[in-house]
Amino acid sequence: MPGFQLEYAGSTGPDPAALGPWQTTAPPTPEAATTSFSSVFGGQRSTPVSPVPEWRALLPADRRLAALQLANAEGAVETTRLALPVAFRRLQGIARIPEQLASLAPAWEQAVQGCSAFLERVKMALASLASVRTRVGAVFSAWTVVRWPAGLTTVQRAGLSPEDADLHRRAVRLALSTRATILHTLVLVVRGAGVLATAVSSPVGPLLALPAAWRLIDDVQGRGAA
Repeated sequence: MPGFQLEYAGSTGPDPAALGPWQTTAPPTPEAATTSFSSVFGGQRSTPVSPVPEWRALLPADRRLAALQLANAEGAVETTRLALPVAFRRLQGIARIPEQLASLAPAWEQAVQGCSAFLERVKMALASLASVRTRVGAVFSAWTVVRWPAGLTTVQRAGLSPEDADLHRRAVRLALSTRATILHTLVLVVRGAGVLATAVSSPVGPLLALPAAWRLIDDVQGRGAA
């Protein structure tokens, strides 16, 4: 089924809004990863592929629809990015009204679980390696491995069309921009936790400040910047 998948061993709990169009799935076993590498690009490997975060753009065979689907995904990531300053200003406003903070209390458990799931995605974003694969129709067209702080290697099928190569480049940019949004979200969540924990008469203690800040920011990201 067309869509955008993120495979990661820590992908437990609900997906945060910062992931945009990506949906997390269970990762393959190392043996499955080895088989996958051989079936996509051919050749043999004597050792399993190490499990790393893998971003998969599963696009329809119709190239026009594939480009449209990528454009919609790019717009979704941009929306979550633009929502961040709006979310932080909302958090600052709520921090000045203890009654509004107290109204969040019935959902503390949900906020803690959601924040934990978000932090798992942060761990994924901080991994030193990431894999991005693009499938157009039933065929995987290209595979890029990104190494931080710098380095990028791409393997593609022989005879790959310029159109399909461009779709893969856009998928790589989409994964990298999503990663950047996740890390930017983390920065504001940590700043927001400090605001909530130090607000006068705040009912939010240090232990709940981080989940509360995450929930307030994730809520606005989920609704968009408007």
